[in-house]
Parts: sequence; structure tokens; C-alpha cells
Amino acid sequence: MKQQPILSNQRVVLLKDIPARDLHKGQVGTIVKKLYSDVYKVKFDYTRSASIEMAVEQHDLLKLHYVSSSSTKEKEKA
Repeated sequence: MKQQPILSNQRVVLLKDIPARDLHKGQVGTIVKKLYSDVYKVKFDYTRSASIEMAVEQHDLLKLHYVSSSSTKEKEKA
């Protein structure tokens, strides 16, 4: 099954280690832009002043999903 595209500024999790760039599975990044059909430029923050941007294939990323507190409260009422 083909994954849905990820939009700019969405948060993602890295699904594999990338030792050459000192990135680890589970690290959270932000999509900067789509480069090709299944490749994205992702920004990973190390500290407030240090980050790295690199191309990552979509199958190595997991899009994070957030539920707002108002959505949770509405479901509890139902």
C-alpha cells in the first residue's frame, strides 16, 4: 500500500539509524519540503542552536499524529 504524502512542517519519526549523520531510530524531525515523489528534506534538531537537514525516503519516516484535547473531550462525552 502506498503511503500518503507528508506535508511541509509536519513532524516525523526516523525509523532507522543513520550513523554517518549521527541520527538514531526514533529521532523526531520536521519536514522542510518534498524533494521527489517519495523523498523529503527533513530537519533534525540536536539542540536549540544545532540542527541537520538531509534527504530521507518516506519509507524511513513515520508521520506523527496529534489529538487535540478538545477532540479527546468530545469523544469522552459520546
